[in-house]
Amino acid sequence: MTVRTVMGWNLRQVMATHGMYQTSELVPLLAERGVHLSREHVYRLVARTPQRLNMEVLAALCDILDCEPNDLLVPTVVEDQPAKTGTGDRGPGIADLRPIRAGSAARPRTDEPKGAAAAPGLRALRATRPVHPDRPGGGGLPALHPALRPDRPTLPRLRQHQGAGLLRRRPPAGVRALHRQRGRLRLHRLREEDSPWGRLCGHCALKEKATALLSGPDGGINPRLRPVYEALISGPRPQSTLYWFTRSTGPATLGAMARDELEISHATFDTLPADRTNTYLRDLLTALGVLPPFHAELERVSPWLEELLSTLPAGQSEVLARFARWQVLSRLRRQEQHGTLTHGAISAARATIVVTARFMNWLTKDGTVLTDIEQDDLDRYAQQHRARALALRPFLAWRARTGLGGDLSVATRPTTQPAVTLSDEDRWAHIQLLLHDDTIRLYARVAGLFVLLYAQPLARVARMRAHQITVHPDGVTTATFDTFPVELPDPLDRLVRTHLTRRGQASYVSRPDTWLFPGGIPGKHLATENVRAQLVERGIQPRAARNAAMFQLAASMPTPILADILGLAPNTATRWAALAARDWSTYTAQRDTHLRRRS
Repeated sequence: MTVRTVMGWNLRQVMATHGMYQTSELVPLLAERGVHLSREHVYRLVARTPQRLNMEVLAALCDILDCEPNDLLVPTVVEDQPAKTGTGDRGPGIADLRPIRAGSAARPRTDEPKGAAAAPGLRALRATRPVHPDRPGGGGLPALHPALRPDRPTLPRLRQHQGAGLLRRRPPAGVRALHRQRGRLRLHRLREEDSPWGRLCGHCALKEKATALLSGPDGGINPRLRPVYEALISGPRPQSTLYWFTRSTGPATLGAMARDELEISHATFDTLPADRTNTYLRDLLTALGVLPPFHAELERVSPWLEELLSTLPAGQSEVLARFARWQVLSRLRRQEQHGTLTHGAISAARATIVVTARFMNWLTKDGTVLTDIEQDDLDRYAQQHRARALALRPFLAWRARTGLGGDLSVATRPTTQPAVTLSDEDRWAHIQLLLHDDTIRLYARVAGLFVLLYAQPLARVARMRAHQITVHPDGVTTATFDTFPVELPDPLDRLVRTHLTRRGQASYVSRPDTWLFPGGIPGKHLATENVRAQLVERGIQPRAARNAAMFQLAASMPTPILADILGLAPNTATRWAALAARDWSTYTAQRDTHLRRRS
């Protein structure tokens, strides 16, 4: 006999103690804490014992369920018994293990009239049925019988009640009730008397709690928060929203806003702690139009800039503030308006401001005034800090335009052709992997194929809208990356059509989804880093994959068509055509001659 230690995973049991019976209830709660997992991933996390567990996921689960890690992970010592030889006690025979037919058990004999044998049990069930306010008389369907509780799902007990007439066919997982809401039938699963919603169904309990939460001083729902109320009660899973009401501090902030205790504005959130809960709530109100558009990462740049300026002398801080606000932040806000602002652009802007501040500190130590800088001074700085000098180009150009000094130049890196490090054979191997490997998430497969086949930047793919995909009546599927639609080949078109029917776990306030790849944050698309991590895990480097695809496309089509279809700048398309050793300079003239002959 051998002894080994196995790790028990009690996530489902801990969820049940908190009234959570659906794995999908964890999805929005994890997203609120910065952990974005698909519905399928969360199901596997709950239903199976994970072999590896991310510490951020474990910390988020402990926060959601208000427990410790040792409540979820329980080591158990198991003794492996030796295999039986078949001798000795053989146990019951096969006839003793034969299943019992429904209704074959003998019914108890009573003195009651015929047909009344099961009446007491049925009366007990009717007595515990939940009250439904939308039905005349408050009637409803019976709740689950205590003998059929999920914590006692023994087969003999189910057969006993089936034979006693308490079940007609098979033991259901719960008693279902249909009621009409907003002109359509909704299916509800009513639980027994220990339900966290009392004797109301989930949708009605959610409507009651949302009304009480968002009611203003006059007793009615605050008009400005009416979109929030509509979004909350129209969610497909009321259990998730009800659990959010009890576990998060966000609803308390909403209630204070509804009662006019807090102003409904971005200024209010500036005074609140910048944690995940308040950030999620701010994104929620922005996505619903209650607050004006707001980019959280961009808005964090201004407080960071003020803190940086406070460490500089008065003369330096004044000049740096003008450059940062008029040049750097102004460009970022234009990108935000056009929908092209990325995390990389914000990081690069921060780096430019920091490099400029360090350059000003160097001037102060060198005893040089900013307006008196000469080319020799800049060259000396470049010899000491070459990388920083290259990052000073935006500041030096702005200094010359604003009249703070003469025109200075920094030695630039020589322009080189794009590097193609992925062979065409390896590129097609990656394409075959994404086309046929069902273990990869569908949205990652579609996004990766757009990079490998159509040379699209991963950041642009993540920002694609659903209307850029068109399914025509004849079954043809097209994708519009810039100007002209491109017909998708089989089997990519089937993958894209499947993805349109299940685009991941978007926030319920984002429905109907406008993003092709919706994310868990309200109103936001899927993070680029999410897709990149999954592709890199499979050995696919997005940048190398895009360069390889661009090289092949530039060799197979004229530069103007390449630029129009893929959304490239003319100079970029020309550089790729030169790299592919294809001369398309006469294409325009030949095309014009061909059209004239046809006319």
